[in-house]
Amino acid sequence: MPARQWVIDAQIAAKLISRVAARATDVVMDYEHQTLNSAENGKPAPAAAWLKGTWLEWREGQGLFSTQVDWTESAAAMVARLCTKSAEINLNSTTVEIQ
Repeated sequence: MPARQWVIDAQIAAKLISRVAARATDVVMDYEHQTLNSAENGKPAPAAAWLKGTWLEWREGQGLFSTQVDWTESAAAMVARLCTKSAEINLNSTTVEIQ
């Protein structure tokens, strides 16, 4: 079976940002897309973080970014463990810079 793929450009991103910003609830970031699979496989679907639509922005030539991420405590700890001492990480954004 061929791999599925998707494409996003500035126009699609603008529509997505608008729809997400209009939501009454924040967008969940989960582990391994489990929120989509939990009903079928019966496994829990813990959140890793939450995003607000107003935090999303399109950066031409780079893609769609969130300028802020509301990490859960366990996800923040996991990200911190994965980073080396030479990594600078700001858990209040999506930016991770490796020096």
